[in-house]
Amino acid sequence: MERDKSPQEVREEISQNIRFADNIIAGNYGSDFPAEEGLDPYEVFVGPILDLNDVTLNPREIAEVEGWIERNLATKSDEAPIKARYLSPDEQTKVDVYDVPLGQEGDIWYISRWQNEGEKPSFIFWSEEMYEEQLELGYTEVVSETSNK
Repeated sequence: MERDKSPQEVREEISQNIRFADNIIAGNYGSDFPAEEGLDPYEVFVGPILDLNDVTLNPREIAEVEGWIERNLATKSDEAPIKARYLSPDEQTKVDVYDVPLGQEGDIWYISRWQNEGEKPSFIFWSEEMYEEQLELGYTEVVSETSNK
């Protein structure tokens, strides 16, 4: 049974994802976390930082993560410069990788917007290598005159 939540409560897992992302950007890994947590943000951070298709998110949680995204992009996501655009092998998923490198030298991360046809977007926070791997997984880079590349 799901607990009753105030619409303004931000669940711990949402706050924890933001803390992990902030620690990754700052270059703080494993040993920088209390021993009882035993978590390395680099190793445990997977999936979207914000999935607007997640019906369990309340408005406060969405606003909290959107605020984090905007602070790190230094603008609203629809106004941020685009580094690369990808299309999934089945052409159902479009990806915009924002051209705002985050993290420490040699360990760069990017925020990206993924949208499946007919769905709301998800925002992913991944290391540069994860985006490069998408090409190996069959995604193609889309180059167009309208891209901000």
